[in-house]
Amino acid sequence: MGLLSKSEAFVRKCIDLCPNSRKGWNMLGVIAFVRDNYRLAQHAFIKSVKIANNSTAWVNLGALYTSLGCVVTFLATLVQIWQYFLFI
Repeated sequence: MGLLSKSEAFVRKCIDLCPNSRKGWNMLGVIAFVRDNYRLAQHAFIKSVKIANNSTAWVNLGALYTSLGCVVTFLATLVQIWQYFLFI
């Protein structure tokens, strides 16, 4: 089992123990993104944002959309990021 697989298993266990962990969901998104599991990455980043409106997950979601060439979706995400920073 590689390091990413071990990391994913660990993060999934953390999420099982604390399902409202924005950091856990964001980390799962990062791992999924690196493993080219874009659907899971998107789900995890959105889950993180819904738990707690946080800039890290918004930026990661934007990076995902940019890497996939989803310009319109990225721009909508960028608006959300700007709104987040305006209301901190």
